[in-house]
Amino acid sequence: MQEVRCAGCVVLRPGKDFLENPEVLLIWTLDYTDPTLPKGRVEPGETAEDAARREVREETGCDVSITDPEPVTVDALLAAHPPVIRKVIDFYLAHPTSESFCGPLDPLIRRAAWVPVDQALRLMLREEEVTALLRCVRKAGDVIQGQGSTRTH
Repeated sequence: MQEVRCAGCVVLRPGKDFLENPEVLLIWTLDYTDPTLPKGRVEPGETAEDAARREVREETGCDVSITDPEPVTVDALLAAHPPVIRKVIDFYLAHPTSESFCGPLDPLIRRAAWVPVDQALRLMLREEEVTALLRCVRKAGDVIQGQGSTRTH
C-alpha cells in the first residue's frame, strides 16, 4: 500500500469563551461541499511543521505559529481509485500570528473562514479530521490551564 505524508494545522483563536468554544480556521475546496482543516503534502526536504505552516498560508492567507510541537497524527485510507493510498496527516495545534486575514491564495480553495468549534464539528464529515480537531481543542485547554496554574498573584 502506498503511503502519503501530509501536514496541516488546527488553527484556533478565542471565541466568546475560549475554553468552551474557540473558533477554528476551516477551508472549503472546489471539489467538496463540506469544510476541512488546512493541510497538504510534505514536500521533499521539508519538515512537517514547515509544511503545515506553508499549507495554512497557501490555503487561507493566514500566518500561524505552532503552539505545540507534538502533532496529532491521524490517517485515512483513500480507496476511491486503485491503488489504495494510506494518507498520514500530522496536525499541529496553532494560533494566528495576527488578526489580518487575506483569504485563500490557492485557486482550488473556495473560501476560508473562522467557525465556532461546536459548529465545525457539525459541518465536518471526515472522521480523521474531527478526531484531530477534538484532540487539539483538548490540548489547547491543557495549555491554557497549565499557563494559569503557573501564574503568581
